[in-house]
Amino acid sequence: MIKSSSWFLDETYTDSYEDSLNTSLVIMSCSIHLDGKKQIVDELNQNNEPRIIKLMINRLMNFDQYPDLRKNLKVALMNVAELPEGFLKIAHEVSDKVEILDEIFGPKSIKALHQLLPKLSEYSDPPEIRGTELEIKLEDYRKYLCAMAMIFEKYKEEAANVAMDETINFSEKIAPFLNPNLMLQKEALICLNETKIDRYNCHILHKFLEMYGPRELVTAEVQGGGVLVTTILAELQREAPELFDCVMEASSSILT
Repeated sequence: MIKSSSWFLDETYTDSYEDSLNTSLVIMSCSIHLDGKKQIVDELNQNNEPRIIKLMINRLMNFDQYPDLRKNLKVALMNVAELPEGFLKIAHEVSDKVEILDEIFGPKSIKALHQLLPKLSEYSDPPEIRGTELEIKLEDYRKYLCAMAMIFEKYKEEAANVAMDETINFSEKIAPFLNPNLMLQKEALICLNETKIDRYNCHILHKFLEMYGPRELVTAEVQGGGVLVTTILAELQREAPELFDCVMEASSSILT
């Protein structure tokens, strides 16, 4: 039923508001149940993307139209997000649509976006992303980190609490993006600054800096065949000295 009725959300298939509204009611009702959630998550399009989730999100792009349809689709998406796989798929699809991301998940967005970033164990040459297999997903990582920074700037302490209480080793996943060559240093610093009150995350960041902070990273090539290099440790000391001091102090207090 979900698969067949979902086509009525596709505006290229029908422009009937009544059909779309009825479909949203069906999907919302089915999404309450585990089997319905799974059907919505597992239904893929020809590009191997979650077809029904994408259709629901596309209809949410009409911000000023059809409030009843919008309400039903938001409830359905929140129901689907109760499945871990659904949560991550929805967050991925709306990571470049931050207004919708915020509307659905609010500060809870931090948890999903953080999960979508690569673990340190996935790096073949940490903390480098460029020149490795991870570079294929760099534009996705860019969307996730930019969205996280915007959520942090809006919710501050509330978002920080999600990061501290509902993620694992939050700062470890963010730290590689201090590399200025990735053009995400500003966003990474926003995320790390908002969570510097957490001594454990500061300790995790300190461990990262001990292992990878001094490693030279190429930032640019110069005329004559030379290169400009920096380190994550140097970048943090220069761009966020207060954060650096917090990391050193907090880590020392944990160790003692």
